[in-house]
Amino acid sequence: MLLRFSSRDELAEFVRQVTREAPAIASRIRSSYSQPTVATVTLDDFRDEQRLRSMAAGSSVKIFDDVTLKVMGAS
Repeated sequence: MLLRFSSRDELAEFVRQVTREAPAIASRIRSSYSQPTVATVTLDDFRDEQRLRSMAAGSSVKIFDDVTLKVMGAS
């Protein structure tokens, strides 16, 4: 999952909030070095994903789901 925030400060505040409320999820958040307002999160559990989405609901974050790539023509 990709999270894009409107500012670095908003991203930092979101990470602090997740660290306080769900440390196990916070350890899965990785900030992008090339795009300072973007973070990636790899979660295997649907409940953790829903919890993260609910925490992000109050901010102006844009959430992009993972994309599965396939070879064209493969079945």
